[in-house]
Amino acid sequence: MSTVHDARLVPAAGAAWASALIATAAGRVPVWVVVLLLCLSGGGGAVAMLRGSRAMAACALVCVVAGAVAWVATTQADQDATSGDALVSAGDTEAWIRVSGQATPLAGWDGGERHRVAATVTAWRPQCREPPSCAPWTAFDAPVMVSLDAPPRRGETLRLEARWVASDRGPATAVAWDARVVEVGPPSLLVEWRAHFERATAGLEPEARGLVRGMVVGDTSSMPPSQVRDMRVSGLAHLTAVSGAHFAILIMASGGAMAAMRMPRALRAAVILAVACTFAALVGAESSVLRALGMAVAVALATIWGRPARGLAALAATVTVLLMVEPVLSRSLGFAMSVLAVAAIVLWSPRVAVTLGRVVTPGLARVAAIPIVAQAAVTPVLVLMEPRLGPYAVIANLAAGLAVLPTMLAGAVSLMLAAPIPAAAAAVAELAGMGASTIALIARACAGAPGASLAWLTGAWGVVVATLVTVGLIAATVLHHPSRRVTALVLVCALTGAGLSVAAHVERPVMQHWDIAACDVGQGDMLLLRAGPAAAVVIDTGPPGGGASDCLERHGVERIPVLVLTHPHQDHDGAVVSVLGAATVESAWVAAAGAHGPAAQALAGAGVTVEVPRPGRQEQTGRVAVSVLSEAHADPNEEGNDASVVIHAAVGETTLLALGDLERQGQQDLVTVMRGEVVVDVVKVAHHGSADQLPALAARIDARVAVVTVGLGNRHGHPTDEALALYGTGTEALLRTDRCGDVHIGAVDGDLAWSQCPTDVAR
Repeated sequence: MSTVHDARLVPAAGAAWASALIATAAGRVPVWVVVLLLCLSGGGGAVAMLRGSRAMAACALVCVVAGAVAWVATTQADQDATSGDALVSAGDTEAWIRVSGQATPLAGWDGGERHRVAATVTAWRPQCREPPSCAPWTAFDAPVMVSLDAPPRRGETLRLEARWVASDRGPATAVAWDARVVEVGPPSLLVEWRAHFERATAGLEPEARGLVRGMVVGDTSSMPPSQVRDMRVSGLAHLTAVSGAHFAILIMASGGAMAAMRMPRALRAAVILAVACTFAALVGAESSVLRALGMAVAVALATIWGRPARGLAALAATVTVLLMVEPVLSRSLGFAMSVLAVAAIVLWSPRVAVTLGRVVTPGLARVAAIPIVAQAAVTPVLVLMEPRLGPYAVIANLAAGLAVLPTMLAGAVSLMLAAPIPAAAAAVAELAGMGASTIALIARACAGAPGASLAWLTGAWGVVVATLVTVGLIAATVLHHPSRRVTALVLVCALTGAGLSVAAHVERPVMQHWDIAACDVGQGDMLLLRAGPAAAVVIDTGPPGGGASDCLERHGVERIPVLVLTHPHQDHDGAVVSVLGAATVESAWVAAAGAHGPAAQALAGAGVTVEVPRPGRQEQTGRVAVSVLSEAHADPNEEGNDASVVIHAAVGETTLLALGDLERQGQQDLVTVMRGEVVVDVVKVAHHGSADQLPALAARIDARVAVVTVGLGNRHGHPTDEALALYGTGTEALLRTDRCGDVHIGAVDGDLAWSQCPTDVAR
């Protein structure tokens, strides 16, 4: 079986991607480069017209696409820089925003509950205290990140009072860490429709409710944390990211219904476009949604012309147009995975289906080929985001495949009926919930199986080896000669084994995009919270001779806006002098018990402002927002571990709870001031993972990663099996500095990533 693919637009798509990457990385492209590209396109086009040269026509198209993308990217970079500067320099402002993303909880603490969300500022003015003399609103269009008390709905419009700081990562031009909502705009029809769907699914079991919402509209906010982890580890997380599969199901269902009613082609195309656009508006303009919407437009056009849609041509055209409109998509790993998966399904899955057809029925082979090639194609990007391999991903996708289609179809019908017929929508949602429960069971079984998550090489080598493995798999299915196929499979096995083996022993480098680093300083604590290019908030310094200055040097830290010394024990403040010699310390927070201790005196002697922060004290410096949460340390007579300052911090998109060396009584005091669960990305386990752990506190902390700062072969027996079991259950990773060395955690393309350990210490 062979299929002829129309690849004429592929060079243009590649040129658009390369031009967008270069332009967005450089910030702007010199005008002469754009002019040169456009001149080359004009010359090539003229030669093509005179001589009828297809090669020259293709070169002209490549040049014009590259020039257009470079010009758009440069223009957008200038506009974003201007917009960000205007907001940051305005001081206290009022702003109307439109929520464009899903809210992420930062913490669930009494007096400290916040939710981070992406939004777009549509208008702003200086904060007005005297209404008659208020400045007029300035129309605006700039992406921002906002921290709010209550989670807003996607698509809502809000009027805020906020002070903006510059953003140094992602598409946001500015960030407001302490915004206050003063007015909620009238809800749009789409916002109301999503609210109706939430009510229609409210009666489902929690495990099914969150998964149905995630699979239908991409809303994962109500999924239990353990289920989120199971979906990620089992390789099923893509089901809750709206993509081409959702659009394909909707288009097939609506197209099939209209074909049965013998509707004209033009009307069928119009309905397909309307369904696709409405669905895209409901779920939000994520990168994979935009790509899928572009493909839906291609299907609609093909329907009008009465011709089958060419998958590769439609994909190339979609990529080209989207990158010309939004060049920043070229840096989105989600967009890259979406494109790779579709390309693999179009080009590779037919060959895999033929190979599988030798051992199973052709129909099952075609169905099984799709998740296999999609998973293999995106593996190089997945290991860049999180250097792990999920060996059961294909099995999980095959097992869940039977339940995916009915779940999505029933969920889509429930979504359509949610506003006009709520009772019917709730009844159909029950059917979707049955399928979702099956998928959740499969995810839980695969995530809990032995070896469900294997460490892989980090950085560029990890991507290269994973790419070679994927190329080997392609060769094994495409090559016709049996001996060559066997050679390709042997190469795949050898590379995979080498990657897993080396990953178990290689020294871990500093992760490029770290937000939080737990330094390996022996039996002690030292955390770095990245505040800027050469700046970090530092929590504790480790013991004397533990390598604190080396840690600062490894991570390029030259300035410490805030140094927090959690309590006056040498394994936490013993290297203050080394830190003072390695970086500029601007201010320090110390526990009340250590206000007059040697570390505080050394800091004061170096001209550093030393403060005993009270509970509720907050500080914003660069991209770090840090808050004091503890109560026990306020007693100056408390000198033990329970004197520890407990810190909550938001570092860019990553959140942290650092428990110092609290023992059982201090942990119990902490529980008494908590309201519900504390939701953070990272928890620094108390007291190096000693036996002094309070299960009630661990049960109230919802964290994806737990970090134990501990020295190799220490005489205290830290960490204990009890502590590891307590914090290893329910987290996606439990990382120890005695086995992992420096631990790095950060946000990569909107998702959490962390450095890997030579062995899987979490289980």
